[in-house]
Amino acid sequence: MVASKEDAKNDESNLKHNAKIGASKDGEASAEAMLSAYAVQLALTEMANLQGNLFIFPSAFWHWLVWPLLCLVLVVPSNRWVLAVALIVRRAMTLAEAPFVWDACVWMLQTDLMLLVGLLELDPVACGFWKFNTSFLDPRASCASVLTVQLIAAYAPSTPLAATKILSDASPLLVAAGETVMGLLLLVKNRFWQKIGVFLALLLHLGIAFSPFPNQVAVYSVVCLCRLFNVVPATWTLAQNELLSLPKTKAGAAGRACAYALVASSALLNTNPVVKIDWAQPYYVWQCIVCLRAFYLDRDRRLLTTRPIVIKGNKSLVVGWSLIGLAAFYAFGENVLGLVDVSAAAPYTQIRMHAGSNHLVLPTALLQRDGHFFRGGVVRIESSTSTYLNDLYPSETTSLIAPEARDLLHRVGHVGREFSPTVYRMIGPINRRSMPRNGDPFVKYTIPNFELRRVVDELATFETQPFKLTYSRLVGEGDEVWRKHHVNRTFLLQRDARGRTTCTQIFPGRRSRCSDDELALLEKPNYIARKSMMFFAYPADDSFGDVLPCMD
Repeated sequence: MVASKEDAKNDESNLKHNAKIGASKDGEASAEAMLSAYAVQLALTEMANLQGNLFIFPSAFWHWLVWPLLCLVLVVPSNRWVLAVALIVRRAMTLAEAPFVWDACVWMLQTDLMLLVGLLELDPVACGFWKFNTSFLDPRASCASVLTVQLIAAYAPSTPLAATKILSDASPLLVAAGETVMGLLLLVKNRFWQKIGVFLALLLHLGIAFSPFPNQVAVYSVVCLCRLFNVVPATWTLAQNELLSLPKTKAGAAGRACAYALVASSALLNTNPVVKIDWAQPYYVWQCIVCLRAFYLDRDRRLLTTRPIVIKGNKSLVVGWSLIGLAAFYAFGENVLGLVDVSAAAPYTQIRMHAGSNHLVLPTALLQRDGHFFRGGVVRIESSTSTYLNDLYPSETTSLIAPEARDLLHRVGHVGREFSPTVYRMIGPINRRSMPRNGDPFVKYTIPNFELRRVVDELATFETQPFKLTYSRLVGEGDEVWRKHHVNRTFLLQRDARGRTTCTQIFPGRRSRCSDDELALLEKPNYIARKSMMFFAYPADDSFGDVLPCMD
């Protein structure tokens, strides 16, 4: 009788605890609980993302619109309509930001569509696939080698030089192959292999979140991990609610104490001088703990709920396959056609989107080649006295890398230079003034003809001082030597103290006025093109050899 009373008491206690963490009588997470848990994840992730990217708000209007909606999601996470409105408004802000959007923003747009209608996305595969190019795979210039050496210099400085070189040389292929395999595993239907894919993502983004400045991008890590919720939605829900609830046992209390101590201590690893605490770092650690706990709970066969959560199911095959096709086009088609560089599904890939492809399998930027579609072709900026333009391009951030890491990069045979054109574009003209700028000696760079037209329009709008801009037009395409030294025609665009702008073509021994259809005199690209397309400047320096340097 005593035992049965104790059993009944324990059963009642378990039922109450299950109710607190969103589980049914048999311990399985309910559909409503899974939606609520994901809503909390999305809201917290967006808050961490926006806190670290305050400059991406197009105007104060979006501040007052987005933040209250995210707070409302936290208050009523089970309300599907509130979550749907918050997602739609947040993605509307992404469209308003365009073309100044991170690649992660486009990825979030697709995965939010997944939540709304059930969309499969392909971005993780593309991120690895596009890294199979001659520049990323070359350890002399690869971004993978930069991040690897930075991590070693910061967290394991006593590592022997020989071991550091082995890791640096191996990292490009390991990262490219690892990311591709990770993405493919996430696409398979087998639960075991999906969890292996998530675990690989945890490791990859742990390195990204805690890479030393300027490559510390924890906001990207929290965004990516949040979107992997649907691999183990039921046990993730239970693990998240469990971690947020009061413990039942001493072991539970000790576990929570250790978990939150680890979360709090991770805030001490911030190396970004702009902020005292990068809140995305401790939040990412919290996400990792929840995810690993979810994997542990996933051993229980009763909890293997495989149904992905959706706000509103859509049974239309036409709509479903259309959205999958759109995701595939963004992941692969845009790079092949050359429709975007900034915000492409190719972060840190060093893929060449003008002057010829460096990918081992596919061509790139077909529509940016010589022709009439985009008045295609390439120009090389030979010199510039424009403050606005020199603040923007070529966006070198080498001096922001810790001196000991730069020294170690040179010692393992790396060129030891890095460029961050996406960051320079995102932060805007005012914030760029505090960043390293193009100076003496001037670093030449190439841009597509399309981007030159945008730059000329920006100079007319933002440059307040007289300037001179010299550029050479390149015909055709070729290797890195061709990109750095080929010349077809050279032009000088200048504005005097009275605000008069003139264009001159430079010939050996003489000069003449530019024709009316010269690139620098054409109208700016149309509104849709300016909103949807933006391209990098590629530094043209002989010190890089026959590859592109690390850039994103």
